Amino acid sequence: MRRWWKLAIATLVGVAVAIPATVIARGTSISGDADRFDVESVTGGVQTQGQGYTPLGITLPETGAPVSATVSAQLTKGKAQFRLVSTNGNAQPSSVLFSGKASNSFTFAADDSCPALHLEWKRKGDSPAVAENISMVAVYEVGGCF
Repeated sequence: MRRWWKLAIATLVGVAVAIPATVIARGTSISGDADRFDVESVTGGVQTQGQGYTPLGITLPETGAPVSATVSAQLTKGKAQFRLVSTNGNAQPSSVLFSGKASNSFTFAADDSCPALHLEWKRKGDSPAVAENISMVAVYEVGGCF
């Protein structure tokens, strides 16, 4: 391969990495950069229990500032409804349906995480939902709860 082709490919790869990193670092507020991000996950064949919502043990950091959380799930069986909730209410949208034997992803947003929002799921339909991997990436600004 010619040297200039290698340089062109390296430049494209650099741009492909730099643009998403800049968008993530920018955060949910137009006033400036996000202060932090947090990553949590559950792995190893997690299965829904019963028909109601069940906590997954994934919690957002507590902050009085805007927060954005991307939830990803690799379903291996069934359909599942996901939501981010706290005793004060839900993130928006109120819930999202993931279905099929595939990786699914969606971004939730909330004005704050006071008290801390946590991830819950339930099966949709008659059969249990099974996920090999469920993860969440939260981007937020540091701010105290009022």
